[in-house]
Amino acid sequence: MKRRKKHFIIRFTRAYRKAPWAVRVQVTVFLVLVVVVIALIVWGIVALFTGGDGEKTTDSELVSMTTTETGIGETMVIPRYKADVDDRVRSYEGLVGEYCKEYKIYKYRELVLALIKQESDGQPPDIMQAEESPYNHYPPIADVEESVLCGVQELRDCMRLANVRGPSDIDRISIALQGYNYGQGYIRQTLRNGEGYTSENAAAFSEMMKQKLGTSVYGDPEYVPHVLRYYKVVTDGEKSGHSRE
Repeated sequence: MKRRKKHFIIRFTRAYRKAPWAVRVQVTVFLVLVVVVIALIVWGIVALFTGGDGEKTTDSELVSMTTTETGIGETMVIPRYKADVDDRVRSYEGLVGEYCKEYKIYKYRELVLALIKQESDGQPPDIMQAEESPYNHYPPIADVEESVLCGVQELRDCMRLANVRGPSDIDRISIALQGYNYGQGYIRQTLRNGEGYTSENAAAFSEMMKQKLGTSVYGDPEYVPHVLRYYKVVTDGEKSGHSRE
């Protein structure tokens, strides 16, 4: 078998060298396309089983991510977070986890539960108040799953735009959360001004939009603290939201 393969390769190489220039170009392009297709298939299989796009970290690894070396001989503590919510909101944990995994924000599922607590206290159907989301193609939102489907994608976009780096990145999470409430215009303006989230710029943005739209209310200027009061650091002895499943 090895000898046949070797002879085939030799014959193919000779034929390739003797072929007209145009034929060689076509064969080369074809081979490159084959390699690219195979690589994409392999990448898709790997992403399917690992979550892809930064979600390769397992739950057991997340549990152990409490400290990390800074590289200069010091140890920095990285807190873990869990949503401090009632049983009604916690009952959506499986559905939230499913869509967070699908849309590559599985590490932030506890943050989503905290957001649900603030948005609706878990009252169906629109538990994430995603009625105005661009992902809501068939309004009104009729059930909990549709709300989570739209809301998780909207929050994902806000966190990507705000460049959130992890569940403990409260500064950027704050920008993303206020953007979820106001719309992504707040995130763009905040980043353009070189600012982080502050209660002052959140209030100022609300006033600006009220004048622009001629309305008396625009969003919740205190949305960030309202959500984060449910997003708690896990203390020693408590069970992390990133527990092994």
